[in-house]
Amino acid sequence: MKKNDFAILPFNSTFIKGRYLLSNQLGAWDFLDREEFKEVSSYSLRKDSLLYRRLYEKGLIADKDNIERLLSDYRSLNANLFVDTSLH
Repeated sequence: MKKNDFAILPFNSTFIKGRYLLSNQLGAWDFLDREEFKEVSSYSLRKDSLLYRRLYEKGLIADKDNIERLLSDYRSLNANLFVDTSLH
């Protein structure tokens, strides 16, 4: 079995009106049809597929080329957690 050089980030999913909504902790999301969801949930996604490219661009997949951008997005999204509170 070939080792992938990318990771599908942990995601939540729900079924809405015949499609699957995938979302992750970074705020990335996308709607998938049944076949696409089956491909993602079974981790049989091919790197040369259109689905891979779409999920990669939306931030649901990480690899060595986009990990810095994803980390930066996470820091921005949770910036309030990394500073002290200022009440006065």
